[in-house]
Amino acid sequence: MKRLIIVGSPRSGGRSAMLAEMLFEACIDECPEDELTLVPVAEVDVDPCMGCGACETAEGHECVIVDDMDEIRSFIDEADELTVVAPVYFSGAPAQLKALLDRFQPYFWTWEAGGTRRPCTLHVVGEGTNPNGFEALIAEVKSAVAVAGFKLERVVDWVGKISPTGEIEAEGDEYVPTGSAVEFARIDASDVEHVHVIHEEALARARKAQKKERQREKQAQQKKAQQKQDGQPGDAKPAARGDNGGTQARPKLDLGGNQNSKGGAGNKGNKGGKGGGRG
Repeated sequence: MKRLIIVGSPRSGGRSAMLAEMLFEACIDECPEDELTLVPVAEVDVDPCMGCGACETAEGHECVIVDDMDEIRSFIDEADELTVVAPVYFSGAPAQLKALLDRFQPYFWTWEAGGTRRPCTLHVVGEGTNPNGFEALIAEVKSAVAVAGFKLERVVDWVGKISPTGEIEAEGDEYVPTGSAVEFARIDASDVEHVHVIHEEALARARKAQKKERQREKQAQQKKAQQKQDGQPGDAKPAARGDNGGTQARPKLDLGGNQNSKGGAGNKGNKGGKGGGRG
């Protein structure tokens, strides 16, 4: 069996790198006969997609960009199982990982919906300081790997559970993605059959806040239109005048204050995280 681990952080030596290293070593110990490849985005040369569309009509749907992506695609094509370890950057993927995912575009022209999909697992890493979650990261990975013939079957949340030195301080929470990237299901450890929606309350609060904001904007527009119709100047205020009838100057505001090998384009370790945690 061939396994591929993509480490999606631009930092070498941090939480994502150390978690990927642990997964790498665990696979070697538990499945010594399997072929394992580690691809860290921090140590490969992958340029961003140019959106030229050449891969749509090129023979074999090959990309015109010459870099390490050709070798990485060979690992992707041969992999029986894919693992992605990624930090959260402002709820989504780091630029380097997003560039690699965007280079999955050639697969788009050959993929077919349905059918058998190879398994993919996403490990999410971060300090845990971003309150906006990581639904965007899930959506980006899920969408890209789908066209390459993988199904995102598991999401393991390590946010706030790995120390800066790489020590696992708490078990990761395992989730099973549903049709929506925002609402995904969590499997209760005590009852696998019990599935409930995560972030549903947070999502409801966000939608309620957005609705209130739209109502305020609508009311402000209606008020402005009514004032204009009545010939009123709106929020404009008359200039303050002194005892001598002259206009007073307003004070200014003071704003001062292998077989199981590492190395080369396909086999090394990595690090990561910000905008929600250093991973």
